[in-house]
Amino acid sequence: MEQELTVKLYAPFSDFAGARLVALQVSKPLSAKGLLNELAARYPALAPHFDEDRSSDEAVLVVVNGKLAEAQDAVKPGDDVFICPQITGG
Repeated sequence: MEQELTVKLYAPFSDFAGARLVALQVSKPLSAKGLLNELAARYPALAPHFDEDRSSDEAVLVVVNGKLAEAQDAVKPGDDVFICPQITGG
């Protein structure tokens, strides 16, 4: 049975997707990397930013339930998920 996984996107990713909140129908948990792949497939403008070959200054953070997710960490319906660029400063 599919369930809804809601993801919050922060700028600039929300601009590329055309929405701040996106919902995916999933039948099983995804890895954080799998989530990025699903979003890139659904919103092609995100693909260059979520691609593994992107430059290191374009780091993408996946935060699940308040914790930074590693690529293999599970993301499931009901989780509080947001995606944002890495913030750098000096």
